[in-house]
Amino acid sequence: MLLIHPPVARSCEAPAGIAGLAGFLNNHGGPCQVVDLNLEGIRHLIGNPGCPEGAEDTWTRRALKNRSAQLKKLSSWETYAQVDRHGSAVRSLNRVLAASQRQGGIRITLTDYSDSLLSPTRSADLISAATDPASNPFYPYFSERLSALIEGRNPRAVGISLNYLSQALCSFAVIGFLRKHYPELKIVLGGGLVSSWLSRPDWRDPF
Repeated sequence: MLLIHPPVARSCEAPAGIAGLAGFLNNHGGPCQVVDLNLEGIRHLIGNPGCPEGAEDTWTRRALKNRSAQLKKLSSWETYAQVDRHGSAVRSLNRVLAASQRQGGIRITLTDYSDSLLSPTRSADLISAATDPASNPFYPYFSERLSALIEGRNPRAVGISLNYLSQALCSFAVIGFLRKHYPELKIVLGGGLVSSWLSRPDWRDPF
């Protein structure tokens, strides 16, 4: 089984549930692999922003030039002990993520994902995200990454841990990709947000 932590959520707050499930499966003869598409996808966008370093404004040029150093800072415990240094690194990398987006209406930060045209609270928009996964800015990365994992490990099922609204549109884009290219795979959607949907007394499965 392949277990996926989708974008976008705080990278320092990976869900404990997916780690617990992986441990249970591995200890009971059900081999699985966890892939952190959130962290990997964010790193990919920062490393490949798709915009020239000769940007018009000074802030963006500086952010693009120093993105590797700022990313390294956020991997250091020392940075978290210095609030100003941490805040500076976060703002700089968020600027890089903003500069990486050429699609109108999409906003990505280290902790959030939003689309002015699609709402994570509307089932029709989630279905739209699944119908056109290639329009998702993470698609170039996750399509290649998941294809390599699936074709290399041949899992029978894929589990997606959806905990926050900021992950919903990307999660459904991943689902759309999997359904289109690997229709034989069983897809299991779980996580805190899914549990809250199912607990609603008026819940009717729109998917």
